[in-house]
Amino acid sequence: MSRRRTKTPKTAARRRGHRAVPAPGHGEPQPSVRGADLRAEIEAKGINLYECYTCRLCTEETQRGILTLTEPYRKAYGETEWRRDLFNEPVCPTWDYYRHEAYTAYGRAMLARDLADGLEVAPDDRRMQEVVYTCLLCNGCQELCFSRNRVPLMKEFMTLPREVWDLHGILLAERKWLFDRHGWEIVPEGLRTLAQRLLAGGTATGDPKSHATRWIEATGAEIVDLSRGGRADVLLLLDARAPYDRTLWPALAAAVRLIRAAGFTVGTLGAEEITTGMPVLAAGDVRGYLDLNRAATEKITRMTDGGRIGRAVTVDDTGYQAWTAPPKHYGPAQRPRFPFTHVVPFLADLLRDGRLALERPVDDEVVLLDGCHLGRYSKVIDPPREILARVPGLRVREAHLRREYLYCCGAAAGAPEAFPEQATWWGRKRLRQAAEVLTSGRTVVTTSLLCGAHLRRIAAADGGLEVKDLTEIAAAALP
Repeated sequence: MSRRRTKTPKTAARRRGHRAVPAPGHGEPQPSVRGADLRAEIEAKGINLYECYTCRLCTEETQRGILTLTEPYRKAYGETEWRRDLFNEPVCPTWDYYRHEAYTAYGRAMLARDLADGLEVAPDDRRMQEVVYTCLLCNGCQELCFSRNRVPLMKEFMTLPREVWDLHGILLAERKWLFDRHGWEIVPEGLRTLAQRLLAGGTATGDPKSHATRWIEATGAEIVDLSRGGRADVLLLLDARAPYDRTLWPALAAAVRLIRAAGFTVGTLGAEEITTGMPVLAAGDVRGYLDLNRAATEKITRMTDGGRIGRAVTVDDTGYQAWTAPPKHYGPAQRPRFPFTHVVPFLADLLRDGRLALERPVDDEVVLLDGCHLGRYSKVIDPPREILARVPGLRVREAHLRREYLYCCGAAAGAPEAFPEQATWWGRKRLRQAAEVLTSGRTVVTTSLLCGAHLRRIAAADGGLEVKDLTEIAAAALP
């Protein structure tokens, strides 16, 4: 598919005055919301909109490539190799696709500054929607941002990262402000449909929650349905997509096998499965997003206090981010009171503690692809590698763009629903990055069910590669 480059004006479209709207309610336009409210929202996070060094490192990848080849940079950040593979390689997918500065972190931060200064935008302006909502919230800009945490010669003289400049916080606040002012009308149609589906029914696919146990019947997994009573050592949280998407059922069954092999009983919430709703946050409906997560954590807290579960383990990387993100990124005001983790670090801990053993040889070559939410944002980077290293006979390759410098596959922030052409382009490029390091195998391993489902659809259409979840590879090595 050829890359589409949209000719974008220097600023988003302006419109003075507003049409009549009904009395403001949740999700309805609120013309009383002004630019000063956006500035106040951002400053309340401890962020200064004028702290950007305007180095364009989030745009011009050549500069970053040169930096990574310098000795001071390498020493300052503990690089153990010369990262020539990163030279001139875009990390920001929207910059890579559009090649226009408006679609970079810098461009979007400048838009936030203009909105705070009183710029008015039309909610039906398609180009403005693309500038704001094609951002995958993958945190790549935050990772390589010179203004925040990539000041190699100054590391010894300042505290890094510089929390006064937080691109992720600005991008989220910008979406919240647009939603508060213009309501659902400003959210692109596909993302709006997905977010409203999550708020109304609690599932990403539109299935009723009563279908949340069909994967158990199909795979024969040994599960305690805690919605009907009983107790389990581990509550496996499936969230709003995995139990309804048949392509993800093998990964769920594999996770259950691995946890049971370590001696734990496993339960799920059945028809009462939770929804963390990251696409709702991507739409800017912060109130709805926080309500979903408050209800979910309160439910699990009650189950923990009642002695019905020992710990909660999620298979959803966006759900893990939702409950571990700081409040300035609209994470919980307080961390969950119950033991909580993601299945990947949980399995890595079980292997280190000797409670889980992977002994059966797996004669295959695979390439590991890190995920944005679990890897780059949540810094769960080494556990997937530790797990794969324990699989006898497995030959593991790594994509050139890996670890914190990974390339987002386009599955996040409702992009496949709102911008399917772009999301497919990004996913196809990520699969090419995987294929170019494989010599004999054809298996791509992901640590994200969301990424796995997206890449699997593209790989099935294109042929050539097979996409599997990390848990499937690990479960194949069980005695």
